[in-house]
Amino acid sequence: MAETAKQFEVVKTDEEWRKILTPEQYQVLRRHGTERPGSCALLREKRAVTFTCAACGNKLFVADRKF
Repeated sequence: MAETAKQFEVVKTDEEWRKILTPEQYQVLRRHGTERPGSCALLREKRAVTFTCAACGNKLFVADRKF
């Protein structure tokens, strides 16, 4: 069975990604890194907001309640 390469909707060079993302965003989104535990300001976010991807701008989810 031959594998086919996955085609992504957003295609950018590594240089283009580095220009639009902060160093931390680049590490997490492009290099499979992780944020430091407890470092995300969103842990204390209480507003009902729509979260979007920092890289492509697509909607991720709507936070209208906390668990």
